[in-house]
Amino acid sequence: MNNQARNQTWTRFAGLLTVMVGGLVLAGWAIDIDVLKSIRPGWVSMKANAALAFVLTGLALLLPARLALLCGLLSGLLGLLTLNEYDFGWDPGIDQWLYSEASGAVGTSHPGRMAPDTALCFVLLAAGSGIAGVSRNLRRASVARAILGLLETALALTVLAANFTLAIDGWWGVTSMAVPTAVVFAALGAAVVLGSWQDALGSRLTPFSRHLWQMLACVGALAVAFTLYVRSEQQMIRAHELRHRSYLLADELRQSGDDLTRMVRTYAATGQLVFKQRFQYILDIRDGKRQRPENYSRPYLDLWLPGGPAPRPDSPQVTPLLELMRQAGFSQEEFDKLAEAKANSDALTIPEFEAMKLVESVGPLAEANRRRSLRMLYSDPIASCSGPTGRTRCMTRRAPLRTRPGCPRLIAMRFVRRTPSECSDSEPDRQPGLS
Repeated sequence: MNNQARNQTWTRFAGLLTVMVGGLVLAGWAIDIDVLKSIRPGWVSMKANAALAFVLTGLALLLPARLALLCGLLSGLLGLLTLNEYDFGWDPGIDQWLYSEASGAVGTSHPGRMAPDTALCFVLLAAGSGIAGVSRNLRRASVARAILGLLETALALTVLAANFTLAIDGWWGVTSMAVPTAVVFAALGAAVVLGSWQDALGSRLTPFSRHLWQMLACVGALAVAFTLYVRSEQQMIRAHELRHRSYLLADELRQSGDDLTRMVRTYAATGQLVFKQRFQYILDIRDGKRQRPENYSRPYLDLWLPGGPAPRPDSPQVTPLLELMRQAGFSQEEFDKLAEAKANSDALTIPEFEAMKLVESVGPLAEANRRRSLRMLYSDPIASCSGPTGRTRCMTRRAPLRTRPGCPRLIAMRFVRRTPSECSDSEPDRQPGLS
């Protein structure tokens, strides 16, 4: 098989693959199967109009010249109309023409509307098909189509690199190109470039083609390896950030327990109302009933003198501590243990409120009641679950999130030994105080 026949085979294969992908995505929209629309949960879905444009583009590589030109121009028209929607705010109704998409979809600024870079790729492919279909100079038309194919391929590869390394959710806040869309565009572009160069250079492409595509294959392999490496590094960074965040939240639960004990004991000893108010203040922040101070994980109540101003202003965030833990990605087992720890801490507030009521009593028994409240707070069973170390003994143990799942691939790509700081096989450190 000569190079020209081989290139035609690859072009037809790319066209068939594109038609199949577009058809599967349209079927996914028709019967509402998410895996056919976005491959993985949390990924941007390929829009229905983009899938239709892929079917038309694939047919343009399979059908005879005139039908191919018609299909290519129709796919380009869809892309051009979409670009006009973004540029001028004009809505011809093509976004929800085939199937409707609910608002709030992942990486989607306008429901049902393909990404602007997706639309631009369809326009580039259609322009190449149009030039090749109407131009009388085959060589110039093939060179122009190859250049447009290179631009389309470069754009698709850029989107892939951005998705897997930079984690960009759309350019300028608009809809993102789906990962399967970018993969199909890269394959289409490679087929178009290969076929166009063959048409432009003819027999002179024989040695050139072999070396060119070998070089491109090596560059592509290096690009894929580098992309996976950078993605693994970023996953490791995010895992460490999540681990640190989870540590701060778990430590906040411990610290709030110590602060509650300190406030109730100080109120019982001094009778100053400010310490009772701060006792309730801690509970309200922990239960999401009032705004959280800025940088609440740093020393706060220790710096707040009676009668003085708050060390830092409040933030607009009003969220219960357990909800913050849930948002931080704790596993269900970890979250259940922390919820149990908070419930144990909350249970201690019942006798502590009773002790504070004794402090507030008046009359001849006031002093006796105050001493009784102190005995309650410093004797079993409250004392066994109070104080800087005792209260947290009534909380359950919680191990921090591991960062090991992403390590083997990262270490393999670094070609270095596993280091204790990153991928220790030993048991991870426990949170201080949560023993």
